[in-house]
Amino acid sequence: SHAMAADYRRSATMAQADFPNVDFSLVPDKDPQLDALRPETDMDVAQRAYDFMLFIRDRPETEIVVSTHSAWLFNVFNVV
Repeated sequence: SHAMAADYRRSATMAQADFPNVDFSLVPDKDPQLDALRPETDMDVAQRAYDFMLFIRDRPETEIVVSTHSAWLFNVFNVV
């Protein structure tokens, strides 16, 4: 399980209340990573980063806002 406070996020429902103009329809209410039996390995994070970049590439929008933790962005930019 995760022990660091930074590993947790608010529910999508709570975020939607603070940001009513943002579409949270693709965000699970509870973070599925928190149910993992073990923390992600570097390879897990790399795969998730790669999958995310493919997801963004295939979106029809021309402008997309991404909000995340700087440590995850570090992984994205060093993997992809």
